[in-house]
Parts: sequence; C-alpha cells; structure tokens
Amino acid sequence: MRKGLAITALVLLSVQLIAQTPALLLLSSDTLWRSKSMMTFVGADAGIASNAVDWDFMETSLFGGHLERESINNLIDKMPERARIGYAGNAQLELLNFRDSLFGRPNLGLRAALSTQYNGYAAFRPNAFETVYRGNSGAVNVPVELGPLAFQNQSWQKVGFGLFNKNSLSGITLSLVEGQAYRAADINRAELFTAAQGDYVSLSLEGDYSRSDTTRRGWANGSGIGACIDLDYNAPIQQGKGVVSFAVRNLGFVVWNEQSEQYAIDTKVDWNGLDVTSWLSGEADSVKFPTWNDSLNTSRNQAQVWKPLPASFHLRYLRHWKGNRYWETGCSFTPNKAAVPAVYVGLTHAISNRLLISERVTYGGYAGFAIGADIQWLFKSSWFVRAGSTQLEGWLLPSAGGRSVYFNLGKNF
Repeated sequence: MRKGLAITALVLLSVQLIAQTPALLLLSSDTLWRSKSMMTFVGADAGIASNAVDWDFMETSLFGGHLERESINNLIDKMPERARIGYAGNAQLELLNFRDSLFGRPNLGLRAALSTQYNGYAAFRPNAFETVYRGNSGAVNVPVELGPLAFQNQSWQKVGFGLFNKNSLSGITLSLVEGQAYRAADINRAELFTAAQGDYVSLSLEGDYSRSDTTRRGWANGSGIGACIDLDYNAPIQQGKGVVSFAVRNLGFVVWNEQSEQYAIDTKVDWNGLDVTSWLSGEADSVKFPTWNDSLNTSRNQAQVWKPLPASFHLRYLRHWKGNRYWETGCSFTPNKAAVPAVYVGLTHAISNRLLISERVTYGGYAGFAIGADIQWLFKSSWFVRAGSTQLEGWLLPSAGGRSVYFNLGKNF
C-alpha cells in the first residue's frame, strides 16, 4: 500500500516538471493506491539554460555585478553560431479524484488543475553578442550581419478539468487560459556598418515585433484569453515490463486583447555624428541630437491578435532493467526559434519502499549536456515530498550552462 501511494504521488508531482509519468508507477504491480479518494498536490519549478553563456554570466546579468572582460572574451571565443538561451517557471495546484466513476466507467477519474506559468527564449548570433559587449570598433568599414535575432517572453495562468485512466494514468485535460503578458521579436536582418573615422554609423533592420496590452500590469491582469490541452498516453509493452509514453503540454493559444500592438520594421538608421559648431560659437543654447524615432520606417497595428502557447511534445521508452533498477530513454521538443530537440537517458533506484533516487543525462533543448538528480520520499505514509534539478551541475560549477530546481508536496486523503 505504502509503495503504491509513494509511487503514485511521485508520478503526479512530476507531470509538470518532466512532462511524463515516471516508470515506477507504470511498471508496478501494486494497485492498492486506487482505494484512496483524493490526492492533492502543490509544486513549483524554475530553470534557465543556454548553449552560449554560462551560469556566472547569467547570475551577474540577472542580479547585478561586474562582467569581467576576460570572461566575455572566453564566451565569445567558444560561442556557437546558433546561440540560444531559454527559461521556464511554473507553480501548480492539482486535484485527482480516484473514488467516483464517470460515465459508468469505473476506471475513469476526474482531474482539476490550477497553474501559473512563465516561459521565454532568445536566439542570437555571436556577432550580435560581441557588438553589445565589445562595441563596434572591431568591424570598421565592413558591414556586420547581426541577425537573425529572435526572442519571446510569455506568461499565463490556466485552470483545467479533465479525465484520466486510473490504471494507466493516460488522460486529457482541457484548460481555460488567461494571458498575462506577451513580448516577441523576430529580426530577419540586422546589418551594422561603421566608418573608419567613426563619424558615420548605419543600422539596417527588417523584422517584426509584437506585444500585449501595456496598460495592464501585474499577475493575472486579463490581457488575453484562450484555451489549451494537456495529453498523456501510456501504453504497456512486453507483458508489463515496459511502457511507451507520449505527452503533450500547453497545446493551445491566447487571443490577446484589442490593445495589443504589432510592428513591422523595415528601416535603415544613419548616424552622421553631432554638429556642435553652433553651440561652441554661442549661436545655439544646446546641442541638437538626431530624432531616431522620426527616421524609423515602421508600421503599427493595434488589434486583437492570436498567438500560440509554447507547446511541448515528449516521447519516452521505459523498461525494467534488473533488481530494483529501471532505465528510460526518450526525447522532447518545444518548437520555437531557439530550442532544438532534447534526448536523454536515465536510471531510477528504489532504495526502499519510501525512498527513490534518480539520475538523468540530457543533451539538447536550450543547452548542451546536462546532468539531473531527483529524490522522492514518502513521509508518514501520507505526505509526499519530491525535490531535484534537471541541471545539477549549475549548482556546483559557475561555468555550467544553466541551473534548475523543483520542489513538490502532496497529500492523499
């Protein structure tokens, strides 16, 4: 009974964190946990990752401090041509009803969930990073292509209800989405030219920029409304020795309100220096600076706009290995301008009926290689605790490509 409850809790806590059900519940023959009426879970996770900048740079940029020139030079020297960085943060409350049957089918249960989510990414080239942190003096009389550049920042809340299979934990949840904020830019071309004497600078831009209602601020401000689907499908194979799992998260959209803005940019901005002759001779009281906005060729449209949520897709193969160990492998993908498919392998060890420890090696997503660790504990037969990191090296090495953490607490009734 205790083992079944512990494994069940760990599965339900991890759905939003690693997007798929852990192997131990799907492969366990212990089914006594179904006798419980309700399970309640609260949890949160946050992480940031990059294949181009390290945690030392991220921490200084986010929380303040001095960026050493040597560190910037090292980042630029090692930076890949397709540089990327991404982040996510989530908090969720979830309720699962195991007692009642639905539509005359005893294996169907009802799920309800409430969450707030934050997601963002940036994709850039080394030339753009070098220009920002080293300046443009290293590319004189030669046009420098800074693009393509892309970034997106999105936050939303959702409340959902769905059905799940009490045996396999396959299920579907439909959620109403409240859009909080949206920012996105997609710059196809960004060319910078600097004259040898430094008296002429030209910047050509082509792309688009979108943002949600800027008059509404703060959490759950009602800037948009939409819907999304979360899906799990778990299929046992080889007489209960393995499982193939497929999951989808945040497959949906938000319609941002009529105060949303979209800009189309196709412009060339020239800087010819400052004429200070009149000011030095006393003919003028001040120096006249160029009016940059007047020279920008942009078109602005303000109206409702439909934007997709950052959906993710996950595929995994689970199999019992030997003794108290399980192994798994799989891949996940979030289709956007920055992320690449991520592949992983992992092991889970059942230390006892109340304690499980897991490790995982991942490559892809927004970063390169990452090592994760996870600990799960059943406390006093009814409280469930889970904590871990998908980028453990970020807590140990400043040169790591990111950092993440998650913590969850559950209670069965």
